[in-house]
Amino acid sequence: MKTRRLSGQQIAQFRAETRGTTERIHFNNAGASLPPDAVVETGVNYLNEEATYGGYETEFKYKEQLDNA
Repeated sequence: MKTRRLSGQQIAQFRAETRGTTERIHFNNAGASLPPDAVVETGVNYLNEEATYGGYETEFKYKEQLDNA
């Protein structure tokens, strides 16, 4: 398997998209790395919908996406 190095610009982009990296360098990635902002926002939005419309209804709305995750 061939690996390639990330450029400084790519690393800066990843950091810009992951708010947890603004104050620290996080090395504990074995089980749970810091989630990118898009992942956090998706989870929060899902929970807000669930709180508003109910768990079964929200699950049904996103069933296809959840099945393919």
